[in-house]
Amino acid sequence: MYALYNLILNIAFVIAFPYLLLRAALGKHGVRERMGRLRQEKTEKLAGRKVIWFHAASVGEVKVLSTIIPQIKRKRPECAIVVSTVTKTGRREAERLLEGIEVVFFLPVDLRRFVRRTLDRIEPKALILVETELWPNLIREAKRGGCPITLVNGRISESSLSRYLLVKSLLKRTLSYVDLLCMQSEEHKKRIMLLGADPEKIEVTGNLKFDRLLFTSQTQEIKGLRRELRIPDHCKVVIGGSVRSGEESMLIPVFKRLLQENENLLFVLAPRHLDRLRAIEGVLSDHQMHFVRRSRLDHLASDARPNQEVCVADHSVIILDTIGELFKIYSLADVAFVGGSLVPVGGHNLLEPAIHGVPVLFGPHVGNSREEAKILIESGGGIQVEDAEQLYLDLSNLLSDNPRRIEVGKNAREAVQKKTGVSRRTADLIFSLLDED
Repeated sequence: MYALYNLILNIAFVIAFPYLLLRAALGKHGVRERMGRLRQEKTEKLAGRKVIWFHAASVGEVKVLSTIIPQIKRKRPECAIVVSTVTKTGRREAERLLEGIEVVFFLPVDLRRFVRRTLDRIEPKALILVETELWPNLIREAKRGGCPITLVNGRISESSLSRYLLVKSLLKRTLSYVDLLCMQSEEHKKRIMLLGADPEKIEVTGNLKFDRLLFTSQTQEIKGLRRELRIPDHCKVVIGGSVRSGEESMLIPVFKRLLQENENLLFVLAPRHLDRLRAIEGVLSDHQMHFVRRSRLDHLASDARPNQEVCVADHSVIILDTIGELFKIYSLADVAFVGGSLVPVGGHNLLEPAIHGVPVLFGPHVGNSREEAKILIESGGGIQVEDAEQLYLDLSNLLSDNPRRIEVGKNAREAVQKKTGVSRRTADLIFSLLDED
């Protein structure tokens, strides 16, 4: 199976080579690194040091590394940390977010000659992969070089399992070279065992995402955020986060009904994709709901008369049209609905509002967050609704019952806190593997 994999990959590379050559000639960043040609000035600082190579595909996996790399650096400060990514956005996030790392580079194309070239340049003493980054040649060549290999925050989604089973013989051989598999849950453990992983090598450590959320919520600057958004103190805030196409037509009528019960409500609507802003504004206008974009709030202040207090009380909806703010704005919510769940998308991050102590509501479609949904439901910190009508009833009940709303929010936060400590447990397992080497 390795022979067939390499044959297909080589054919694909030959077909793509003219395009890659053109990009290299134009100075497009990353082509040389993807062919294993790391610049000497980047790697000479690694000479004589114990190098630990972390690989994270993109932004989400890089954020996971921000919890575990500090654990490694704290206990093994003499180690040199290098990080590879697949995407440009992942690389930028690694350079921005991760402290104490020596080199960030693009993962080489998974051809043996490129992988060997990178391994020879870096000479890692350990290779640590994040989530599902199971590259056959990278893993086999690293193992042949005597490098212990660990998969952290491992996961095999239900939707991808059937595809992986089609190449089970290749993955089984690849997994045989991995020394330690730190999986997010028992369910993910079962799935990777179906692919041929040795159960003796598997540890269920939990999801590093919980540690990331707790750390971020503790360091997030939220003081004055309510004032920045001009939200009056007497207003309760309901957030619809990561809303997908088709959901706004269900949520906006719900918001309007709630406003008829309590005029001191403000809704923050955060679309998952900003190219749908005009469509959302159209739905709001059709329902005669006043709205303002987040990016226009500063203009409201600049247009105000001297000594005039500026707030959004004249608008019932703030449309979040900025990037990267939803997590901290969840902290302002009295109740939050997480989108991608009333439509068959699979749901988005249910834990972001939960860590702020906010009751979390979500629809029936949570295939991407099934474990998080289960945790919140069982803890009493989350409520799953079947449709827009049930969403309206549960929101109405929570908004009218302050003690219950506070209790549900407390349960949500405590449910997340109980799942933290994964980075420390994972780091300890990595240290035990390194000490054996």
